[in-house]
Amino acid sequence: MRLIKIGDTFINLDLVTEIQTDERTVFVTFAAPMGTNTTQHARFDGEEAVALLEWLDSNATHVAGPGVAGEPRPRS
Repeated sequence: MRLIKIGDTFINLDLVTEIQTDERTVFVTFAAPMGTNTTQHARFDGEEAVALLEWLDSNATHVAGPGVAGEPRPRS
Protein backbone atom coordinates (compact mmCIF):
# COMPACT_ATOMS: atom_id res chain seq x y z
CA MET A 1 0.00 0.00 0.00
CA ARG A 2 1.37 3.41 -1.01
CA LEU A 3 0.01 6.23 1.16
CA ILE A 4 0.33 10.00 1.13
CA LYS A 5 -1.15 12.35 3.72
CA ILE A 6 -2.82 15.64 2.82
CA GLY A 7 -3.99 17.54 5.89
CA ASP A 8 -5.95 15.01 7.95
CA THR A 9 -6.62 12.71 4.97
CA PHE A 10 -4.60 9.66 3.99
CA ILE A 11 -4.77 8.64 0.31
CA ASN A 12 -4.04 5.09 -0.81
CA LEU A 13 -2.38 5.76 -4.17
CA ASP A 14 -3.05 2.18 -5.27
CA LEU A 15 -6.79 3.01 -5.39
CA VAL A 16 -6.57 6.34 -7.24
CA THR A 17 -8.01 6.14 -10.76
CA GLU A 18 -8.00 9.82 -11.72
CA ILE A 19 -6.83 13.21 -10.49
CA GLN A 20 -8.29 16.40 -11.96
CA THR A 21 -7.16 19.91 -11.15
CA ASP A 22 -8.17 23.46 -11.74
CA GLU A 23 -6.42 26.56 -10.48
CA ARG A 24 -7.41 26.12 -6.83
CA THR A 25 -8.90 22.65 -6.38
CA VAL A 26 -7.77 19.03 -6.76
CA PHE A 27 -10.37 16.29 -7.29
CA VAL A 28 -9.28 12.69 -6.63
CA THR A 29 -11.33 9.69 -7.81
CA PHE A 30 -10.85 6.25 -6.28
CA ALA A 31 -11.68 2.83 -7.70
CA ALA A 32 -15.05 1.41 -6.75
CA PRO A 33 -14.86 -1.46 -4.25
CA MET A 34 -15.28 -4.90 -5.86
CA GLY A 35 -18.89 -5.77 -6.51
CA THR A 36 -20.09 -2.16 -6.45
CA ASN A 37 -20.47 0.64 -8.96
CA THR A 38 -19.96 3.42 -6.43
CA THR A 39 -16.74 5.38 -6.80
CA GLN A 40 -15.37 7.49 -3.98
CA HIS A 41 -14.16 11.07 -4.43
CA ALA A 42 -12.07 13.52 -2.44
CA ARG A 43 -11.73 17.27 -2.99
CA PHE A 44 -8.84 19.39 -1.77
CA ASP A 45 -8.81 23.20 -1.63
CA GLY A 46 -6.50 25.89 -0.31
CA GLU A 47 -3.18 24.90 1.23
CA GLU A 48 -4.00 21.20 0.86
CA ALA A 49 -4.57 21.61 -2.89
CA VAL A 50 -1.33 23.58 -3.28
CA ALA A 51 0.63 20.91 -1.39
CA LEU A 52 -0.93 18.11 -3.44
CA LEU A 53 -0.29 19.93 -6.74
CA GLU A 54 3.36 20.48 -5.78
CA TRP A 55 3.71 16.80 -4.86
CA LEU A 56 2.05 15.73 -8.13
CA ASP A 57 4.32 18.00 -10.19
CA SER A 58 7.46 16.71 -8.49
CA ASN A 59 6.45 13.03 -8.83
CA ALA A 60 4.83 12.99 -12.27
CA THR A 61 6.54 12.16 -15.53
CA HIS A 62 5.75 15.07 -17.83
CA VAL A 63 5.34 13.86 -21.40
CA ALA A 64 3.62 16.85 -23.03
CA GLY A 65 2.88 20.48 -22.39
CA PRO A 66 4.91 23.57 -21.52
CA GLY A 67 8.62 23.22 -20.92
CA VAL A 68 11.03 20.43 -21.70
CA ALA A 69 9.82 16.82 -21.44
CA GLY A 70 10.60 15.42 -18.00
CA GLU A 71 10.69 18.83 -16.30
CA PRO A 72 7.86 20.17 -14.15
CA ARG A 73 5.56 22.65 -15.83
CA PRO A 74 5.87 26.25 -14.63
CA ARG A 75 3.53 27.26 -11.78
CA SER A 76 1.43 30.39 -12.13
